[in-house]
Amino acid sequence: MAAEVFPLHPKMSRPLALQRIRELAGDTENVVPGPEAPKRMKQRKITWAEIIKVLQNGQITEGPAMDPKGCWRCTVERFAAGEDLKVVVAICEGTLVVVTAF
Repeated sequence: MAAEVFPLHPKMSRPLALQRIRELAGDTENVVPGPEAPKRMKQRKITWAEIIKVLQNGQITEGPAMDPKGCWRCTVERFAAGEDLKVVVAICEGTLVVVTAF
């Protein structure tokens, strides 16, 4: 499924960002790890499946805020199975870049 072009707005609301994150995370091909994410995931014993679940079902607890690259960065959090997991993600047009997880 090809990702539709989603223009980056000068202001993005939390509900709009959450909607976009869930849309993109619905197709896992739209979710890619950033340079630091695999290292942090390994250190913290977080799986890619857990990351995807957070993005599909979590709530934004910080952001959205525009980063220096012009992407919208948010922290998405989900409490499941007795654990609180947070994923920092950048919404870059039709892609979600996982910055880190903790």
